[in-house]
Amino acid sequence: GVSANSDAAVTYSSYSFCKTDSALRGLEPSEIESAKDEFAQTLEKCARTLPLSFGSYSLVGLSASADLLLLLAASNLSALQEAQRQLNRTRLARYLQPSSLYLLAAPAPRESFALLFSTAPDASSERQRDLLSGKAVSISLLSENEAVATALAGGASICLQKPLRAALDDIA
Repeated sequence: GVSANSDAAVTYSSYSFCKTDSALRGLEPSEIESAKDEFAQTLEKCARTLPLSFGSYSLVGLSASADLLLLLAASNLSALQEAQRQLNRTRLARYLQPSSLYLLAAPAPRESFALLFSTAPDASSERQRDLLSGKAVSISLLSENEAVATALAGGASICLQKPLRAALDDIA
């Protein structure tokens, strides 16, 4: 789950949206499973050895621009970069094409069912405009009902928090 060192004044959060390259589905099932295992083990090792925590979100069937969102949270930028370097060296990383990346310096988000992110900052209500504008809150963790209602009203997208391996299983 997503958590951060409570002693840290600032937590840096990297929201990395990835689209799966269709070539991944052309691999042998055993190769796909091995690549997903390696990726998951690498991220879990980073969480054990660096001042880093992570969350994984599936966007499969919920977004045309991304299939997976990885949220990395750390008390310093070098930990985020080191984790990304290690992930980039995995076989699965060859098939995960970055579609967008957001970096925030703020308190770590609380765990939640759904993550709402902006795709159309033209919402009707002031709260929706704040959530979607990118000025006040570019990414917000909400309850399922609030996320769905805000997404439908404001043209945003939602994704579901899942354990890392379950989110990876969604992509292939």
